[in-house]
Amino acid sequence: MQISVIDAILGAVKEIITIEGIKKTVTIPQGTQPNQKIILKSEGFYMLNSNSRGDHIFTVKISVPKDLSDEQRSLYQKLR
Repeated sequence: MQISVIDAILGAVKEIITIEGIKKTVTIPQGTQPNQKIILKSEGFYMLNSNSRGDHIFTVKISVPKDLSDEQRSLYQKLR
């Protein structure tokens, strides 16, 4: 899942589509780090010869903006 730097810093609520094509709401915790794993319990594939399901695990990728407006650059510098 791709998220913005701001979402990683402040946290966010996002929608993902599970392996079965079902939309689920996921909470991205405040302070999420690049490549952090988030687990949806019992939302993965069915286990062999069982009715129980595994976990759906996804990795958070943080997208860093390449082109900033002057205002955005100024705001980021104030944060720094």
